[in-house]
Order: sequence, then structure tokens, then C-alpha cells
Amino acid sequence: MKDRQKTMYVFYKKMIRFYPTEFREQLGESMEQTFRDLCDEYQHRSGQGWVVFVLWIFVETAVGILKEWVESIRQNFGRKKRKGIMEIRYASILVDDQDKALQFYTEKLGFVKKGDVMDGPWRCLTVVSKDGSENLTLELQGMNFPSARAYQREQFEAEYAYAAFPTKDIYAEYNRLIKLGVVFRGEPEDGGPVLTVKFEDTCGNLINLIQVKD
Repeated sequence: MKDRQKTMYVFYKKMIRFYPTEFREQLGESMEQTFRDLCDEYQHRSGQGWVVFVLWIFVETAVGILKEWVESIRQNFGRKKRKGIMEIRYASILVDDQDKALQFYTEKLGFVKKGDVMDGPWRCLTVVSKDGSENLTLELQGMNFPSARAYQREQFEAEYAYAAFPTKDIYAEYNRLIKLGVVFRGEPEDGGPVLTVKFEDTCGNLINLIQVKD
């Protein structure tokens, strides 16, 4: 059984190489570790039949690879490539419930769902801003390990904002979100070069709403 597991690990690692480079560099290592952990856990709980589970993961991964390439081609089609310029195009935020996070970030904050695919054993859920940079994607990342939940909880209890979302009119956005039932930690206040106020995203995080002063 150990030899079969090792063979599966090697094969899965080779499959990951077929993902687009950008996606593979961002998530490849965590995908490998999650695959190992899930296989070990499934074998421990179920004994026989774990191979069927692993094969299912391979099928889902193959589908994920195809979808990521389609999305990559779509994004790059007609876009003028720039060389030698470093950019931020992908960011993630830990959420304790991906379905609840999707509802909050789209229905309350006004973001738009970009992708929702199964990459092996986990869900890759992404959103983009309607009015922000078309090149920036935010992943609503599920927490696969207890350490991730502990990290998020510590950040929340320390009142540390996990992310900052800029707006051109913080008071208008504050009032709009208040009417939608969003919970704020106070009112907008002067933070030097910015106006700022924190709100809860219902998924275990505090978010900083900011407006850069003119």
C-alpha cells in the first residue's frame, strides 16, 4: 500500500505541471501537500477503497487543468504583453465558509464572481471588482488546515484588518453598506493620509475600507 501511495503522489505531482505557470507557482506546493494529507486521512478512515478516492481526485484535477488553461487564454487574448514590469494580479483571503463568502463579497460588496472550479480536492473560488483593475483577482480561499483557522482567529481577535479595499467616497460607501446590514467597527476616521473604517466580512475577517485623501 505504501508503494501505491508513493506512486500516486509522484503521478499527481506530474499532473500539477500541466497547470498554467502562474497558477502552478501560486498553488502548486499547497496542492501537493493537501493531496498527501487527504490521501493519508482517507486511507486511515476507510482502509480499502482509497484508490478509488485518489482516482476521483485525478479526474477533478484534469478538469481543473483544462478550465484554468481556458481562463488563462481568455485573459491573455488581445492583451498587450509588457516585459520587465512586476505586477500584482492575484491575491487571496482566508474565509471560513466559501459559500457565505461568495454571497457577502458579491451581494454586499458588489464584486463579481470570476471562477469557481474544483482543483483536485478543494474549491478555487475567485471574484473581481466591477470598477477596479481588470488584472486583479481575489481568491476566497477555504481553510484546509487547523493552523489556518488559528491564524485567522488570532488576526480577528487582535482587530487586524486582513485586507484593505479603497473607495473614492468612504462616507457614501459606509452608508450604503450599513443599509445592507454590514457590521462596522465604528465610523470613518482620519488616519493621516487616508480616511479609514473596519468592517466584518461574516467569514472571520476584518476588512479596512479606505479613502486616500486628495
